[in-house]
Amino acid sequence: MSDWISYEARLTEGYRRCTKLTWRYGTTYFRGASLLPTPQRKHVHAVYALCRLADDIVDLPNGTPPEPAFRPRSRRAGIDSERAGLNAP
Repeated sequence: MSDWISYEARLTEGYRRCTKLTWRYGTTYFRGASLLPTPQRKHVHAVYALCRLADDIVDLPNGTPPEPAFRPRSRRAGIDSERAGLNAP
């Protein structure tokens, strides 16, 4: 694998992780960013992730983020659980 492909793969994975972090911990921020044009969203998520991680380093003794009290379910999981409830005897 060339250095350029390796760099692109790492960059893509980094943006994916930033998006996931923003979705998990900053749901209103994530929804607000969804109003932006698609090419700009990944950069906004990266800035959020940077600020979030820097805040965690300052606030927490070991720098690991706390588990959220509420963990949003995926839309598919919610539909499946509702459907299972309707089919129950």
